[in-house]
Amino acid sequence: MNECPDEAALLDYAEGRLDAAARLELARHLERCESCREIVSYVARRTDRTTNPESLPALGSADEPTRRVDPLLGTTVGGYRIEERIGQGGMGIVYRAVQPVIGKSVAIKVIRSELLRSASLLGRLADEARAANAVGHRGIIDIFGFGTLPGGEHYFVMEYLVGTPLNQHLSAVGVVPLEEAVELLVELLSALSAAHAAGVAHRDLKPSNLFVVHEPDGKRLLKLLDFGLAKLQTTDRPQTAPGAVLGTPHYMSPEQVRGEKSGPESDLYSVGVIAFELLTGRLPFTGSPAEVMRQHVTADAPAPSALVAEVPPALDAIVKKLLSKRREARGTAEQALQALQTAARRLAATATDDATEPSGAPIIWVPAATRAAPRLLPPPQANLEGASPAAVESQRRPFDVKAKRSELLVRIETLRKVGGKDPAAAMLLDDAETKAGSVESAEDVRLVEQQLDAVKKR
Repeated sequence: MNECPDEAALLDYAEGRLDAAARLELARHLERCESCREIVSYVARRTDRTTNPESLPALGSADEPTRRVDPLLGTTVGGYRIEERIGQGGMGIVYRAVQPVIGKSVAIKVIRSELLRSASLLGRLADEARAANAVGHRGIIDIFGFGTLPGGEHYFVMEYLVGTPLNQHLSAVGVVPLEEAVELLVELLSALSAAHAAGVAHRDLKPSNLFVVHEPDGKRLLKLLDFGLAKLQTTDRPQTAPGAVLGTPHYMSPEQVRGEKSGPESDLYSVGVIAFELLTGRLPFTGSPAEVMRQHVTADAPAPSALVAEVPPALDAIVKKLLSKRREARGTAEQALQALQTAARRLAATATDDATEPSGAPIIWVPAATRAAPRLLPPPQANLEGASPAAVESQRRPFDVKAKRSELLVRIETLRKVGGKDPAAAMLLDDAETKAGSVESAEDVRLVEQQLDAVKKR
């Protein structure tokens, strides 16, 4: 599979509808294609599936049907013995390795061989290591080794983390409690502020590049990973070709969509998307990758409080500023961090009877199990005056995403059978089927139904 599959195939993969052979073929494609992995990850989160393309069974693992042997397993690289293959990202495959003498575990990232054709890869890889180490912040993963395998593949050695990628955490819990969302954002902005102060912009921030570390003392820490797309602002070497679109569609800034120069302000926009997702359990813009990119440039995101009642106005304001279309209106990471810390102290004060926490005091992490789940607002009610009993009942029933998607897909299939060979109708139905697979709200359903009504009238 050289070309990317269509979105219907990715949806089938995410929802487990492919047979073993087709699933294996698509899994191999996903190992190479970050854009497709992001689409599958999005679909999996939205449909409550456990499929996670960032942790797909690695080719060569015991879970992979062909059980091919990874030649690096058991070998020594840079003084470390490779024990197991633990994951893959857009640029490389990650292994857990151990220093034989002292038993220290590390992670080794080996760059994919198909990327070695790029003449700029080695310089970019070195930039990744320098970018992370130039910051020296505990919220950024530590990289302390770099080398080349006998076969010519480049690798680097980094600290081994125990925990969960943020995208997996979100898949497991859905909407995180408000205090936890704020705590995670404070840690993210703290690390990002340090990176920007050191002249480093990440340019590919997303939940799969953030890791919730479980520390030995029971505390949790958010770590920023993968500076593979990082741009050292002080370097003289161009990082990407002019006009190149760099980033991940659902988390891209407007300037990245347009192929313009990106930097710290682009990171802040991505933080705004992540903040929206943490606070509401959904992304600000949905649809096909092309539609999402269009919305990043032209559409305004709703306020998080329009979806989750508990989100206070101060957090609405922070997210709105981060998601500004004009990069200069987003401010700096340090400014966003200070505003968020102020909002966090207010939340902590309202959560206690005495409200005596002094300004500047550390934010106390409250175990998620002790907090009430956020209250999701119901979908807006339409004016039902004169509406049919069926329409009234439809508005009163809770919105069931899975049921609505199934209803739309059944209607689409019915229209296919009666539509004959009309090519225009077929195109409309194909587009409607793609949209039906990602509906999130009653408004999304209404738009798809309008399209199906247009087909029915042909």
